[in-house]
Amino acid sequence: MPSKRVLFADDDVDFRGFMKEAIEEISGEIKTKLIVTEAHDGTEAIQLYNEAIEKNEPFDIVITDYMMPGASGLQVVKNIMQKNPVPTIVISGYRESEKVDFIKEGAIIFVSKPFMFEQMVRAFSEAVSIAMVEEDIRKAEEHIKKLENLAL
Repeated sequence: MPSKRVLFADDDVDFRGFMKEAIEEISGEIKTKLIVTEAHDGTEAIQLYNEAIEKNEPFDIVITDYMMPGASGLQVVKNIMQKNPVPTIVISGYRESEKVDFIKEGAIIFVSKPFMFEQMVRAFSEAVSIAMVEEDIRKAEEHIKKLENLAL
């Protein structure tokens, strides 16, 4: 079973616990092991994301709440897209109009609270598919560079 590293940022401890359990269930549904790292707010999410890149162990998928102390979900998305873009799922209890701001910044999946379990399964399925395609593209680019070096 393939695995993907997931950064999950939300300031609500109860919701983080609920989502961690849900992600474990989703992992089985989509046949991909989802390894979750939790961030307690937006500032910690940015810090963890940047540290993972520095260690050359980047996250494959990010899930962020919209409203959090420190840095907002929008600031988290901006950081991700500047440093190392990955599929990003935004969860929000706010109105749909905020969706446009996140899409402009590069978030690809937006889930409104309250949501059905099936919506999260679809969101993760899409995010994992995109992450796998991006990984395949990176590998192909590396292979092409090696071939180009051999040709020289």
